[in-house]
Amino acid sequence: MRHRPIEELLKEVSLAVDPEATIRSHILDFMAAIAEAPGERWRPGEPLKLFLAGYNGSGNTGADVRVSEMVRQLRTIIGPEQFAPGLLMVKEHLPRDLFPEVALEVGDLYLPVLLAQKTRAYHGVVTCEGSMFKSSHADLFTMLMASALGFGAAAGKPAVGYGADAGHMNPALESFVAESCRDAFVISRSKASADLLSGLGLRVASGADPAWTFDPAPRAEAAALMAASGWDGETPILGMAPINPFWWPARLDPAKAREMEETGAHADYHFGSGVFHDSSPDSQARYERYLDGIAAAVAAYAKTQRIFPVLFAMERLDARACQHLAERLDPSPPIFAVHQRHPREMVALLRLCSLLVSSRFHAIVTSMPGGVPSVGLTMDERIRNLFDESGQSERVIRADDPELGAKLLALLEIQADWRAAATEAAERTTAREVRRMGEMGVHFAEELRRHHPDLRLAVGGAGWDAHLPPLPPLVEALLARHA
Repeated sequence: MRHRPIEELLKEVSLAVDPEATIRSHILDFMAAIAEAPGERWRPGEPLKLFLAGYNGSGNTGADVRVSEMVRQLRTIIGPEQFAPGLLMVKEHLPRDLFPEVALEVGDLYLPVLLAQKTRAYHGVVTCEGSMFKSSHADLFTMLMASALGFGAAAGKPAVGYGADAGHMNPALESFVAESCRDAFVISRSKASADLLSGLGLRVASGADPAWTFDPAPRAEAAALMAASGWDGETPILGMAPINPFWWPARLDPAKAREMEETGAHADYHFGSGVFHDSSPDSQARYERYLDGIAAAVAAYAKTQRIFPVLFAMERLDARACQHLAERLDPSPPIFAVHQRHPREMVALLRLCSLLVSSRFHAIVTSMPGGVPSVGLTMDERIRNLFDESGQSERVIRADDPELGAKLLALLEIQADWRAAATEAAERTTAREVRRMGEMGVHFAEELRRHHPDLRLAVGGAGWDAHLPPLPPLVEALLARHA
């Protein structure tokens, strides 16, 4: 596919009054070109090459865990000899052992161009990001996920959004998603997301997040790591997974990018590729109140109860929030960070917790199979949707709630009243979501057959359980217990 020089496109974006509108116009041009020249087509007897577009390589535990499980599931459905996946790598921080026999496609071009090129080179597109359709993180990233689906659909190839969440979108972005994805297929990870996307006219089915089947490191390894950080092996562990909820949404800002290049300004808030976090005084003040509230609740609780507080940086970005929270606590708790620990270790450490207080969706998801009760401090709909569907809404607090500290302390103080029910709900939720994950696999297989009736899939049966990857013993046991 021929296109204008990347340098020319990037210059247009950098000089535009509305750079995101300029990128949308480029994407629509590429979409029209792909419809005329779709590139590679699958032929019987060939491996099915699927391009997985998401957020991998950024040092995000949740992204890496969910996509590694997605790859295992799709390999089970399609067959290891027939499945040839390629994974978009947006940065270099990737635990490659989680992605065996996966081609890594480095995002070192203008991403709309790269997505267009890979759509032509592969037989289909699967978008992997959980926060796929929303303005609360970055309009640009949702635009790129929608463009990947739009490119695949324009090429007449399978184009599937896998385990997607949807939330509020700004009007221009919402219109773009509705137009770009109208011929794609989206499998949501919550009913609320499915309802929102159906309202945009998209073809939608219900599914789950793929991370529920992840198998962590052995418990003994995690216990040894925790002991090396001062744990006595008995004291209840209070896990905390904070973020900065208030420097989102991140926005593309070419002027800041130029200033950063010339003077070094804004570097602390640079997300990447000319996108910057919110650095306003209001954002900073709200972040300080959030940290102060958590710290006050934990400190007050620790005066009456014997606990071992631990911090988890689930994404490289979270290391700063963990450090800022640690500075507010005495003694300063240990920090386990994804840039120092493998995702298998991070999840095993999470499952040692007696209680988890988290603003990270995947910290909650990956700890739930271990029966860990949790309190969600939420910035958007993801944790809220999960807890609503699990009957645990009373343990969700908005990150900007002015009474966050008091509400969190109240929940900590009465946890004896709800711990057992929360553990049972975590196990029951895991069983339900793994079943939904199997049903998501059924939907995916049907979509492949719709495009390629001659494709002989390896899946060994028609039921949801046949469409799951091999399961860890713990997950098998939960499915049996909560049938």
